[in-house]
Amino acid sequence: MNRDRVVNRGRASSRIVGRAKGRSTGSASAHFRGRIPPFRLLTIRISRTLLAFLLAALAAYGLGAGLATQTMLADVQSFGFPLTLRDHLQASLQNLAGLAGHYLPLVALGLAPVLMLAALRAVFLRRMHALLYATFGALGIIALQVIYLEVHDQPALAAAADVPGMLMQGLAGAFGAYVFFVLTGQAHRSDPSDDGPRHGAAPGSRSSDR
Repeated sequence: MNRDRVVNRGRASSRIVGRAKGRSTGSASAHFRGRIPPFRLLTIRISRTLLAFLLAALAAYGLGAGLATQTMLADVQSFGFPLTLRDHLQASLQNLAGLAGHYLPLVALGLAPVLMLAALRAVFLRRMHALLYATFGALGIIALQVIYLEVHDQPALAAAADVPGMLMQGLAGAFGAYVFFVLTGQAHRSDPSDDGPRHGAAPGSRSSDR
């Protein structure tokens, strides 16, 4: 009996300490939010969003250029020319550097709807599924390929001249949009304005207190 009482007292003490820490953390974060000007918080959020968009465009461009290179090398191999792994890596790196001035801005333009979707989320919606981001990214890149083909009478990439090639570039756009979704999610979680309790839950509270 004495041992059970000691154990129960220890559990009760740990609960009280945990709740006290939660209250102090919540009050400290609220005090920290009050000291940062709203304009500065907005500037930090915009900067993080733009940085995430740049990284997402680079990710989509890297995957799209890599897929295009491997598609062209597969066509070369179909004619009986042997290619080694070194040839694949060298061609991929050369195309990655050579296409940056032409195709990277187009990829960023194709992913622009994703940035507008993020702005819509920040203003009107608090949560949005990653699948919607990926869909917007894929459709933006595919629409860009179609518009470029209609305007210039040639594809933005030689590997995107047919439907399978456009779909592969759309896959790259979906990947870039997903990267943007993940990065902005991490930025919002680390934003000082998002600290503190959510959904009406008290800091340090538990779902069950047994």
